[in-house]
Amino acid sequence: LTPAKTFELSGSARQVAAAFDRPVRVTAFYNSQTSDTRRDMADLLEQFAVAAPNFTYRLLDLDRSPALAGKFNVSSYNTGVLEAGEDLIRLRSIDEGELTAALLSLSRAKARTVCFLTGHAERSPDDTDERAGYSNVGKALSRERFGIESFSTLPREGVPPRCTVVVLAGPSKDLLPGETDGLLRFLRGGGRVLMLVDPDAPPSVIDFLKGVGIEARRDLIVDEQNRFVGADSYMPQVLRFRAETFHNSLTAPAVLSLARPVGPLGEHPPGITVTSIAATSPDSWAMVDTVTPPDGEARFRREVDQPGPLSVGALATFAPETPDGAPGQLMVFGDSDFG
Repeated sequence: LTPAKTFELSGSARQVAAAFDRPVRVTAFYNSQTSDTRRDMADLLEQFAVAAPNFTYRLLDLDRSPALAGKFNVSSYNTGVLEAGEDLIRLRSIDEGELTAALLSLSRAKARTVCFLTGHAERSPDDTDERAGYSNVGKALSRERFGIESFSTLPREGVPPRCTVVVLAGPSKDLLPGETDGLLRFLRGGGRVLMLVDPDAPPSVIDFLKGVGIEARRDLIVDEQNRFVGADSYMPQVLRFRAETFHNSLTAPAVLSLARPVGPLGEHPPGITVTSIAATSPDSWAMVDTVTPPDGEARFRREVDQPGPLSVGALATFAPETPDGAPGQLMVFGDSDFG
C-alpha cells in the first residue's frame, strides 16, 4: 500500500515464485545487532511465501547457530541457502534478485555437466582419499545441481556436447596431441575449461598454456607472513581476487599448498585476452626454478628470486567464432590442492 511499493515483489519475481511447484525452503542467517536488516529480510521472505504456495523459510542468528551454519558452509551475515529436495543453492545475499535467480535456475530443465579428465594422474571426483581425492568436490557440485562425468582421456571426436565445463585438476602426465587440439576447439566454440596446474606439471601442459598466452612458471611460492596458521611457508593465503570474475562471493582467503605463479604472458595470440584473477600478498616471493621445497629454511635470493605480489590465477577469454556465439573461457590456477 505504500506509494513506492517498498514491500511489494516485482511482477517478474511474483511470476517466478508462483510458477515454482516444488517444496522449497530458505535458511537465512542474520546479525542480531542489525534488527532493521533482519526485519527487511523477514518481510521479503514472507512475500515470497505468499507468492509461492510451497515456499517456507527460517531466520537464524548466525552467531547462535554455528552447527547449522557450518553444515551449509555459511560464514557471513545476511546470506543463506535455498533447498529444494536434494538441490541446494547458496544465496550470497537475501534480496529479491538473488532469490528470484535461485528459483529460476531450479526451474530450468537444462542440465549442467562438469567433465573431469583423469587419465593424466589428475585428481578424480571418484577418489575418496582425504588428501588426494576430489570426492568432496564432486559432492559439492552435485548439491549445486551439476552432473559429474569422468573421462580417462578426451574422446577422439573432442569434448562431448553435454560437457558444460571440462576440468583438469593437477595433471602430472603429458597430454596427447589430439587432446590439446580438442580442448582448443572446445574453447574456440564457447566452451569452459578449468586447469589446476601444480609445480610438477608436465611440459605439454605448460606448452598448451603458453600457446594461449598464459605463463605457468617453474617456481615455488613462499610466504612466511601470510601462510596458513600452523603451516609452513609453502602454504600461502591468496588474499586478492578479481571482483569482476568472482563477484565478491568469496568470504575468506584461499589457502594454497605448493603453488606456482600463473599469469598472463607479455603477448598472446589474436582473439584471446588474458587477465590475472588472483594474487598472493606483497610479502610473498617466488623461489625461482624450484618445484619442491628445499631442506632447511627458505631464504630469499636477492639476485635470483622474485618478490611478490604474485599472480596465481589467470583467465583466458576466446573471442566468439560467430557474431551470436559465446566466448570461450580457460581458467587456470597454480595449485590443485587448496582450501
